[in-house]
Amino acid sequence: MTLQGLHFSPQAKKVCEWALCTGLLATLFSLLIIDVNVAVKLFSITGFVALIYLISERKSILCNKTLLILAGIILLLGIYNIMWLELFKPEKTVFSGTYRAYLYAGRVLIVGAIVILAFGLIKQSLRNLVIPALALIIMTALVFACVEEPQNGQMRIMLAFKVATTMGYAVSLTGIVCSAWLIQLKPKFYPVMLAIITISVLSILALNETRAAMLTYPVIIMLMLLVNYSHSATALLKRTAVFLALLIVCGFVMKDVIQQRTSNLMSDIESYQKNNSNTSVGARLAMYKAGLSTAKFDLTGQSIEARQADITELVKREPALSGASLYLNVHLHNEVIESLSLKGILGTLILIVFYLSLIYYAFSHKNMPLFGVTLAIILFGISDVLFYSREMPIVATACIALCILLQQNKINDERKANS
Repeated sequence: MTLQGLHFSPQAKKVCEWALCTGLLATLFSLLIIDVNVAVKLFSITGFVALIYLISERKSILCNKTLLILAGIILLLGIYNIMWLELFKPEKTVFSGTYRAYLYAGRVLIVGAIVILAFGLIKQSLRNLVIPALALIIMTALVFACVEEPQNGQMRIMLAFKVATTMGYAVSLTGIVCSAWLIQLKPKFYPVMLAIITISVLSILALNETRAAMLTYPVIIMLMLLVNYSHSATALLKRTAVFLALLIVCGFVMKDVIQQRTSNLMSDIESYQKNNSNTSVGARLAMYKAGLSTAKFDLTGQSIEARQADITELVKREPALSGASLYLNVHLHNEVIESLSLKGILGTLILIVFYLSLIYYAFSHKNMPLFGVTLAIILFGISDVLFYSREMPIVATACIALCILLQQNKINDERKANS
């Protein structure tokens, strides 16, 4: 690979674009199957290659203002995480792990912004690499999930993740990207490919038992079918009928798991109504109330120690919120409430602007798969915090980058076909 000044030769540019795409796909594979530390190293290398690529393509960066704004907001989200740490992290703290998780998230978001910007500038068609690779990652994950589940007995599968819910969100987002783009691009034999991917994703999610992921994936794929086949009632009915049939079959096969998780949900709600918040759902509801009650509503936020002291005092006054105390050393399981309670008005505004910029980019570029990913990120953020630690920020930025790349490929291929 040669550099002429600060510009790539055409051959070197193609190699760099392949390296970017392969690196990001390898990151997702490593994150799901191998180890998070390997994935982080691969993601960092991909970010470095992306930075070099951006330098060589610097004249093209300003041509796509919506992409530049989106990447800038993600960059700002990462920088603000680190600024907040500098402002509020004490030298000695019992919450070092929580502060470290936000430091990791900030770093990943900064690298992710660079990767997203680079992927938006790739002109080479790489969809024949991306979609089969995503399908391979999902099917490999299913194999590992089936092997892992019997070994752990009743434990929820986690693959290479440390937290089961995080793994569920990651599989769901990856599945949404793959399935939505199959629906959008309609390659040869895509109904069969979509059926295989749908069965694989739903099977993994049923074994993983993350309720939000189990609900979000099929809803978003139904939305993608509705959008892509709204012009033809017959085609829409056929695709929807097949997809519903797949859901019913998967639901029947995994009925024991679904019944158990549904029963747990109803039991948790019933316990919360009896002022017992020491359950999965009850603790979340208690955290939401405690987070809003103790938020300072100032510009830059507060430390984790200050929030803990306020919530501990609140629980003494209202024992029914005792479930909130269980997760004070982690987060409050809601993206906006967590941001408002720790990072203040400024941090919350940046988060909301990030959501809005994703939605605006998706609609302005007619990128419905990206809208599906955005909707999933927002929905998962209702019951959890995604931009925490390393895993989910990597998955979220990787899925955004791949959606932008595939849309760019679609536009370029259509232009070539019409020329």
